[in-house]
Amino acid sequence: MQILRSSFLSAGLLLGLSSVASADSDWQTVSLDNDSDFTIDVPLVVGDAYKPTQDAAQGDLMFFAVTSDGDDVTCLLTRFPYEKDTNQQKFAAVLASSSRDAMCTFDDKKNTDIGESKSLTSNGLQAAECAAAYTDPKEKRPGWVSSVTMIAAPNNVYQLSCDINADDQAEATASWVATWSDFVGHIRDSLHLPAAER
Repeated sequence: MQILRSSFLSAGLLLGLSSVASADSDWQTVSLDNDSDFTIDVPLVVGDAYKPTQDAAQGDLMFFAVTSDGDDVTCLLTRFPYEKDTNQQKFAAVLASSSRDAMCTFDDKKNTDIGESKSLTSNGLQAAECAAAYTDPKEKRPGWVSSVTMIAAPNNVYQLSCDINADDQAEATASWVATWSDFVGHIRDSLHLPAAER
C-alpha cells in the first residue's frame, strides 16, 4: 500500500494561520483542479488560500491551515496514481480489510494509538479512514492526532489527511473527540470526485 504522509507543521509549511470557530463553522464549496464537477468544502475563513501554490507537490489539490482554541489544524487533499503492482481492485481490497490500519501507523512516533479505523464508501467507491493519536518528542508541541481517508478511484487514489496539533497527546485527543472529528468528517463527506473517477 502506498501511503503519503506529511506533517505540515513540522515541515515548516504552516506560515500563517486563519481562525475558525469550530466544526459548526461557515463553509464554502470550492472547485478543484479547474473542474466545476470536482468539489470539496473548506472553512469560509480560508478564502482562496486552499489553492495549491506553485511549489506544491505534484498531485496536491487542496491545503489549508486553521487554528482554534490553541489547536493548529492542517488538511491536505492529494491524488496519486496506482503503483505498477497494484490497481483499483487490489487497493480497494486493502481498504476493505484491517490492513487499512497501515494508513495510521507511524514508526518514528511514540505512544501511537489508533482510535478509529473503518471501511466506508465515498462517491460510490471503496474507501477507508483512520485516526491515530501520537507524541512527536521532536516537536515544540508534541501532541498530535492524524486523520487519513483514502478512496480507491478508477484511475487514482485520493487521500485526505488532516493533522491536529496541541500541547500534548491527551489534549490533541480530547480536541479531536470534542471538535475536530466532526470538522474533518464534514470535509470528507463533502468531497465530490470528478465524473471520470466515479
